[in-house]
Amino acid sequence: MALSDEEGEILPDFITNYSFLDSDDKSVPFSVLPVLWSDHDDYDSSGLQVFMLGTCDGGQKVYKRAVAWKFDLSDEIPTIYVLSKDRNWIILQKPKKSYEPIISSLLVTIHWLHFNNKNGDDYTWNRFVDSFRLVITNSDRMCFFLLYLLYLVIFHIRW
Repeated sequence: MALSDEEGEILPDFITNYSFLDSDDKSVPFSVLPVLWSDHDDYDSSGLQVFMLGTCDGGQKVYKRAVAWKFDLSDEIPTIYVLSKDRNWIILQKPKKSYEPIISSLLVTIHWLHFNNKNGDDYTWNRFVDSFRLVITNSDRMCFFLLYLLYLVIFHIRW
C-alpha cells in the first residue's frame, strides 16, 4: 500500500469485499468498463461513471472511481486488475457476497480461459466432452465454441 501526494490518500495494492456501483448507486459488473489488453491501450474516462467499493489491505474502506480493467492469466491463479481514476492498478480479490451473482459468469469465463491457457485446447475440450458424455467430432468444436460464446453474451454478460 502506498500514499499519494494528494492529501495523504492511500493507494491500495488490492481490494477485498468489493462491489462496483454506477452513478445511480446500482450494482454493475466491472465488465461495463473498457478492457485494456495492453498497457498502451487508451480508454475513455469521460463516459460511464463506475465506482469501486471495498476494503483495502490496511482494513480501510475504499471508494474510488474505476476507469478500466484487465486480467492476467500468467500466474498460478488469474489476477484481475482495475484501474482507478488516479491511474493506479488495484488487484481484485474476494468480492462482496451480494456482488458474486452479478459477476459470477465473468469470473467463470476468466477462470476457464486461465485453465485453457495452462492446459491447452485439447485437454479442455476432452474434459468438456467427458463431462457431458458427448461423442463429438473435431469439426463440431468450432460450432460448440461459438454457441457457448453466444450463450454467455445473451444470458450472462450484462452490458
